[in-house]
Amino acid sequence: MIPVIIDTVTCSGCGLCAEVCPYKALCVRKGKANYILDGCFSCGHCQAVCPEGAIVLPAINVPSAFFPIGKEKTMVDESRVGTEDLVRLMASRRSCRNYNNQEVPLHILEELVEIGIMAPSGTNCQPWSFTILPTREDLFRFGVLVGDYFRKLNRLAENRFLRCITGLLKGGGLAHYYRNHYDSVKEALNDWEQKGEDRLFHGANAAILVTARRDASCPAEDALLATQNILLAAHSMGLGTCLIGFAVEAVRRDKALRKKLLIPEGDDLYAVIAIGYPRISYLRPAGRKKVVPRVFRFDKSP
Repeated sequence: MIPVIIDTVTCSGCGLCAEVCPYKALCVRKGKANYILDGCFSCGHCQAVCPEGAIVLPAINVPSAFFPIGKEKTMVDESRVGTEDLVRLMASRRSCRNYNNQEVPLHILEELVEIGIMAPSGTNCQPWSFTILPTREDLFRFGVLVGDYFRKLNRLAENRFLRCITGLLKGGGLAHYYRNHYDSVKEALNDWEQKGEDRLFHGANAAILVTARRDASCPAEDALLATQNILLAAHSMGLGTCLIGFAVEAVRRDKALRKKLLIPEGDDLYAVIAIGYPRISYLRPAGRKKVVPRVFRFDKSP
């Protein structure tokens, strides 16, 4: 597939496409834009800037859920999106650990994925993939598998000899896990088995798993930028979310669990987002520890 198609009849030769192209894949010759390379990373800057609409990138599209057929796919006027409202949305989002029983419609989960892929990515490679667990039953089955993994890990951590051996490794291995997580995981597993209390997903009704190709230039950053998009969009829809780190660790370390979830061999999991409708409403925004940024000037350094 040709990455960039130019309508030479419509093209005015203004050169804006060549000016914004980070790949230097375009130039203006004889008053018309020309695509001069064998490939590019399809960022779409040329298509977005062309005043005549003369450029098309067949490989990319704007998510249809938010730009329905028949409506012009235009840019938002940034001056009309108040920074104050944006910050208030960010500050009012909290990790949700109290959900009601209302199911999240599948089409909303799919829309959240479309919002996720609006995030930037290194060299625009968009290496992410998303797995939707759409019901409470799916999440329950996932939780059972995660619980099985940590039950086995706790049994290993109870072995003092193994803790001593792995404690010599970088990161501390089982010794570090035993000191920092063994007791809380054991308690959570007991609550699950004896009381049916979900201390992993906190009663959420759905989840989105975010993976990215391992061979991408910065897969972790790409996946987590998409994750943040999903978190904020879900909050704007009245949904609660929570990142489940223990589930991520279980999938990363258990190959059998990866296979059950059909995660491609070349992908790594970076986020498990529990999603549902909150049972509790908060009245005040989240606070944060004060941060004083360092200001560095090269001409002022020693």
